[in-house]
Amino acid sequence: MLCAALAACGGGGDDACATDSSLRVHWSYAGGQALAFPIGKSTTYAPALSGLPPACDARKTFNLVQGPSFLSIDSATGVISGEPSPTFVCTSTSVGTTGGCSTVAEFKLSIPGYSDSRYTAFINVTPASP
Repeated sequence: MLCAALAACGGGGDDACATDSSLRVHWSYAGGQALAFPIGKSTTYAPALSGLPPACDARKTFNLVQGPSFLSIDSATGVISGEPSPTFVCTSTSVGTTGGCSTVAEFKLSIPGYSDSRYTAFINVTPASP
């Protein structure tokens, strides 16, 4: 779980979605910071967010800063999804259907008028299910 204090940058005004000078946001995914993605299976993780006033919740955006090519994040909802293929290359060789590997992904939560918050997750590519 990430608990971030987002500081207002610029003194609020029209850019800040709330009058608070900072927000305390709790951002997490089931599985914590180790997310499993089985080879050949579409997998999704929905975020759990708390601490956002309704006006901020409606204006938040998510982005994938860096991570494996099969991974994506919905910019409005924060849902992480992906389906690694057997040809996915982790380090220097493809994982095939029986291999696996671990890598890292970094995501960003942006709320107008506040500094960005980042979430780092370990992405575990696991063998395909029989």
